[in-house]
Amino acid sequence: PNATNYDDDDDDDVRISASHFDGVRRYWHIDGIPGESNGLSYGKIHNFDCLCGVLLSDVQEPMSGELCVYPGSHVELAEYFSNNTHVLETLRVEGKGLPSGPETDALFKRRAVHCLGKQGDVFLESL
Repeated sequence: PNATNYDDDDDDDVRISASHFDGVRRYWHIDGIPGESNGLSYGKIHNFDCLCGVLLSDVQEPMSGELCVYPGSHVELAEYFSNNTHVLETLRVEGKGLPSGPETDALFKRRAVHCLGKQGDVFLESL
C-alpha cells in the first residue's frame, strides 16, 4: 500500500506527472513498520488488520494525489516473507529491508490502482 500526500491549497488541479508517480509508487511502505520518519519505535512491528482510507475531497481521475494500492500485495508479500524470513527481523530491528525501488515491479504482479471516488468514500484495505 502507498499514499501520496498533497496540501489542500484550494487548487483543483493537483495532478502529478506519470514519471513522478512512477518514482513514488516504487518506494511503497507497509504501515506499522518502524522507520526514521514515522515515529514508531524499533524492535516491534506495529501491525493491524485493516487500513481505512477516507477521501476528503472528490478524486475523479488518476494521478490526483489520492490513495493508491497494489491489489493482491498482501498475498505476494506473505509469500516473499515466507521465503525471506530474515527480512522480517531486519524490518523489526532496523525498519529497513523492504524489496522496494527497482524490486517493486518484480514483486508485485499487478499494477498500482488509484482509489477514485467522491468526498467521504471509504476504502478498506486488508494488510
